Amino acid sequence: MDIHFFLPQGPHPTEMEGLAEMRRVLPRQWMGFANFVMRQRGRRGQDREIDAVIIAADRIILVDLKHIRGRIDNRGGFWHRGADNLGRSPAHEIRDNAKILADLIRSEVHKIPAAPPVESVVVLTHPDCDPSGLDKVELDRTVKLADFLKISREQDFRRLFTTHSRFGASNPLCTGQLGALLQGFFQNGKLFEPRKTRFYGFIPVGDSEFKHPLFEEFSCHQPEDPNYTGLLRLWDFTVESEFLVEEARRPWRSASGPCSDTSVCRTRPCTKTTC
Repeated sequence: MDIHFFLPQGPHPTEMEGLAEMRRVLPRQWMGFANFVMRQRGRRGQDREIDAVIIAADRIILVDLKHIRGRIDNRGGFWHRGADNLGRSPAHEIRDNAKILADLIRSEVHKIPAAPPVESVVVLTHPDCDPSGLDKVELDRTVKLADFLKISREQDFRRLFTTHSRFGASNPLCTGQLGALLQGFFQNGKLFEPRKTRFYGFIPVGDSEFKHPLFEEFSCHQPEDPNYTGLLRLWDFTVESEFLVEEARRPWRSASGPCSDTSVCRTRPCTKTTC
């Protein structure tokens, strides 16, 4: 599946694995968009952040990617991991977002003969995530990444998504005239804009100022206080293992000096801010 990124540097590193697997496994004729904010006309300050949307043959699927290790429990509508309150249930939030998106399509895309179903699902990307503490409604729409990717098979798709649709193989939403209409809807620049992903509260600004085979460095600031600036280093250790070992043997310096935070700099995508 082809995924259009609103801003290439925007997806958080913990989301990239899930997006990459979706791109690799899901049907090629499907269409996806990732890393954007959905606006609501006349409702200032109520924009909704969206990780990804999939346009399949017969429906639209909103996807919220969560990289959480350990058991998740629902306590009063909030997700908890042990003593940590992780915030309002993503399953409930993305369900609300699906309703908003469905209303926008009905009001903005008039040439589609009927309103397509808009589904929602939370996809858990960490292999050690345990969602058994969620309630039944959430479990119906919260799946691990490996299970979600099985929707490339028709029987698994129908098991997860049961809403009737007037679209399908003979009049697919993802290709042809309907696909062009929906692509124009998502890319018209009015209702959707790139999401500025935060890293420890900071947002990267502009192009990278320094590039290394293992990372890039960006100027950054906190949205609440643009004068609170810093340097953001985005690591990507998804290189070949031989290269990683060779790099570890040789000293190097960047504009901000060598990285000494070993609790952050592991062999996986991570971030570091130095201010």
